[in-house]
Amino acid sequence: MTAFIRHLRAAWNYGKIMPYDSRADDPLAWTSEDAKWLHSMLQSQTGRKLLIKMRNYAMLVAAQSVCDPNNAIYRKDVAAGLFSSIAALEAFANLGATQEAQDEPQLEMVN
Repeated sequence: MTAFIRHLRAAWNYGKIMPYDSRADDPLAWTSEDAKWLHSMLQSQTGRKLLIKMRNYAMLVAAQSVCDPNNAIYRKDVAAGLFSSIAALEAFANLGATQEAQDEPQLEMVN
């Protein structure tokens, strides 16, 4: 029972540190213009550097989880969170790429 209370208190304190933002539920919160801007930023030199740094750090943490048995579970979870964050960032950026592809005129093949 005390473990449950400890976990409940930890979850409550986490909610204070990282409050829920209801603006994310708004369908207009992420527009196609936002996605296009993020896609163009990630395609730039700085964006590619950012993704490389994030992937390298995630790989470093994943490797440390294999090498350090004392904190293996914690580091494995951190690495999984980093990989999920990178995937979400790329997914949001790909919304912009799909919007750009839909905006471009399609050429038809004529035989």
